[in-house]
Amino acid sequence: MGIADLFGFGKKDKKPFRAPREVAALRTRIESELRENFPNIARYQEIVREAGLVHAMLNDIVLQKEYAEEAGRTQNELNKKLDTLTTKIKNNVREAKQESGQDYVENNMEYLERKNYRNKAKTLYTELLTLHERIMAYCSEGRQDSGRALESATAELTQISSSLNTHFFKVYSKDREIQGMREQSLVKISGLIHTLEENNARLEVNGLAAAARTSAQNLAEALKALSA
Repeated sequence: MGIADLFGFGKKDKKPFRAPREVAALRTRIESELRENFPNIARYQEIVREAGLVHAMLNDIVLQKEYAEEAGRTQNELNKKLDTLTTKIKNNVREAKQESGQDYVENNMEYLERKNYRNKAKTLYTELLTLHERIMAYCSEGRQDSGRALESATAELTQISSSLNTHFFKVYSKDREIQGMREQSLVKISGLIHTLEENNARLEVNGLAAAARTSAQNLAEALKALSA
């Protein structure tokens, strides 16, 4: 061994490991499904197939030895993420079997997807109910400092109503549970308009007449959109 080799002078600097672009794409797909409450089995099966190809690429890198350690770490990272996704899928399927009380075909995601969009709709609907109670409180209390708060709460409620209508009520018009939320939203919004009109005189005394009128108009538009 020469002096240059002994002190490392003759060695070339090793370039940083650059994983195949398929690795980043696979990682993104897995993480995207993990963020879902009910990952899609069809997409999961595609991910498993894709993972097989990516692991084959990484195995080739391992065999070439120069970046064997880095490729091995990448494989372990992807395996852990995929294992987590697999566990989540299995748990969802098991729960679906228990709740449905009937034979459940694992590659049929209809039940889990229905549960997923219902949960998303319920989250928005719960926010709508919370705002409904807040607006009712403004009307009953009639505080002089609550005009802006009344308008703000109404604007937020109408925005949520629009989102529910666009993404759930119209899209899943045949889903009984979703349509039940729509019918109750109609009742709640109609009730708010009635309450604002019923308390108009008292709200006017407390300087809330303008805010009440604006709120009632916005709610009427939301009601019209839901009724269409």
